[in-house]
Amino acid sequence: LILLYLNSKTNFVGENCEFSYLELTDIFMIDNRNINLNNYVNNNIREQIDYINSYLKSVHYINISSLAHVGGLSWTHKISYQITPTGLARIDELQKKQINNKDVFVAMSFRDENEYIFSAIKDGIIEAGYSDKFMKKIIHNQQIIPYMLRLIKECKFLIMDITDPNYGAYYEAGYALGLNKEVIITCKKDVFEKKNFDSPLEEKAYKPHFDIAQKQVLVWETPEDLTKQLKEWIKYIIG
Repeated sequence: LILLYLNSKTNFVGENCEFSYLELTDIFMIDNRNINLNNYVNNNIREQIDYINSYLKSVHYINISSLAHVGGLSWTHKISYQITPTGLARIDELQKKQINNKDVFVAMSFRDENEYIFSAIKDGIIEAGYSDKFMKKIIHNQQIIPYMLRLIKECKFLIMDITDPNYGAYYEAGYALGLNKEVIITCKKDVFEKKNFDSPLEEKAYKPHFDIAQKQVLVWETPEDLTKQLKEWIKYIIG
């Protein structure tokens, strides 16, 4: 991801691109929520940036140069990056993998009563020419969260069904959006349009969350309708 980002900011082969330490915390996905811009770069963040830079240099992906400084290191201090031929070859490999990637991650409630939704989504994905990655059917012996996040990071796009409330699905979809992946949201019509709830607690639990209010939702009525619409949406949005 870092290599692909650096490449996106490069206009020609061999160009040197400069980034400040503050910018690098975002590029290197380092937690910068509690930093104080009036202070010098703290040792914890500097060590993380130095570690990533050291690795990228050790595998000959980039050349790095930094302006000399006296005293503490400011957040505006810049480092210059140049992608090497080896780095360009790796970028080409990654880009080809992205283009040919057919994996789709599906976030939903996998309770037994949702088996018909599971099957309809799976059929829509396969008919659109992609490969489904359901956590339900994947056999592994790794810790579930890191493994799940890796699958999301490696997938082409994500489908989230919100017919049956599942807060974990929102988390997974948010992670995918943070990686700039396309997210297709689906929901059964009677659930999506429901307005009368027995209590505020029931409404909070079952009403689609406000975070997706501005995003178009694929509203379906029957499993066959879900499969048909999903296939069409995938071909139109993803290709």
